[in-house]
Amino acid sequence: MDNQDETVNPAPVPRPSAGDAMLRYKVQAELERLDQFIVECALRITEQRLRLQWLRQSGHDTGDSETLLNNLISSLGALHRLRKTVMTELQTPGQ
Repeated sequence: MDNQDETVNPAPVPRPSAGDAMLRYKVQAELERLDQFIVECALRITEQRLRLQWLRQSGHDTGDSETLLNNLISSLGALHRLRKTVMTELQTPGQ
């Protein structure tokens, strides 16, 4: 018996279905959209902090501006949490 001619056929690797590929594409698109929202929100926070600094230095009321800044910061946190959820979905096997 000659072992040199024996070949081992590995188990076939399952290919993702068209539906899996489409879902993955949609999840990736959502991730990209969230990334853009995160960048934009961070920019708004920077702008609002500068606006608040100017308002304080000018002696203006800052109540509404501080509320807006806090809301922007909360929104940024929510966007990061949602991004983490989407990343988990993207990395889940079978997705």
